[in-house]
Amino acid sequence: MSLFDKKVENIYFVDPVLVAQKNKKYSKILATILDFCYGSDYPGTSTDEYKNFVDIRSGKQKTVFWAITDSDKKDKKFGTSSMIDVGHEFGKGFAEMGKSGSMGEGGSKYGYARFIKEWEQKKYGLDVFSSILTTVRNCPERIGKKGQIVKAGIGVRILFLKYLKFEQWGLAPWYLMPDDNKGSYEILDLLLKYRNRHDNLNFLKKAKVSLYYKRDRDLLDKFVKLNYKTKVSYADTTKHDEENTGWTLFTPTLKSRSNPQMLVHTTANKNTFHATFKKMKKNLSAANIVILPLEVFTLKIQKFIKHDGWILIGFIPGSVKSDDIEPYKGMWVKLNSKQPIIKPLYLSEKFKDQFSPEWYFKWVRSVIKKMDKNR
Repeated sequence: MSLFDKKVENIYFVDPVLVAQKNKKYSKILATILDFCYGSDYPGTSTDEYKNFVDIRSGKQKTVFWAITDSDKKDKKFGTSSMIDVGHEFGKGFAEMGKSGSMGEGGSKYGYARFIKEWEQKKYGLDVFSSILTTVRNCPERIGKKGQIVKAGIGVRILFLKYLKFEQWGLAPWYLMPDDNKGSYEILDLLLKYRNRHDNLNFLKKAKVSLYYKRDRDLLDKFVKLNYKTKVSYADTTKHDEENTGWTLFTPTLKSRSNPQMLVHTTANKNTFHATFKKMKKNLSAANIVILPLEVFTLKIQKFIKHDGWILIGFIPGSVKSDDIEPYKGMWVKLNSKQPIIKPLYLSEKFKDQFSPEWYFKWVRSVIKKMDKNR
């Protein structure tokens, strides 16, 4: 066992089952940690004690805590992270890893690694999630509205790519993050991890992807080569079948101005794409996200949103397990305000790292330019 693995194994760790059993206590601790780290104006429901309590009680949210040193444990300076069910938005079995922060003196990589290890081993009810999505920060330090320091995030990117072995699949530029004014768009990395990558490789051997534009196909080819060292098979784009129902709009429950809304295909209703799309454009949100299954019936929609100024920002890989086929998905964005866009630190020569190829950095610059122009 390596020194890193020994440290991961020996930290003080509060598992999701114990957290659920003492939900009221730990929901309060969670809100306190995240308010300490980011402030109450942070997007999402991170600092909402009651919302955390409800989601932990329902099983939607699996939360852990850790302390790296004896002094941190004694002083209750815990680190924390959660896996939240986002299967409706991103696909069956998906959890978002978020609501993460620490009041301790460092070493959080051991806490994250322990959480991932328990998930890989299907412990503590974490077997309900087969895939993890996270949007990691990689930004400069700045001052928040209440004068607190909003810490830089470059270390988190290195942690997830180097130590936790997540895959890179695009960007998540959809939150208005705290600053000393009305918020800024941070260009977060969209990272994914699968318990069984064989299912993803199986898709590439047995199924095809429908992407209308060659430039978009070229981009997907690069991501697939980066993560799986193989190629994609594409369907005929001259077929334009359109499935007109089954669209759902997920809107923020709190802090709508700081959070995105997402339009996805769920097949469980009679809503048409264009009616749901029209509704989305009327709502208040930081950004609008359209997530499309890359199948024949969305080819016309891909063409429509491209002409409407939407920017392709990433992909969710497909999978084939037995007879169950989960298609590739594409994600398009449009920002809803003129607030500043914070460029990732890795776009500067000083902080450029070896975890992404040169084409990725060039692509990120082009996405930022297009998003700024088209909002």
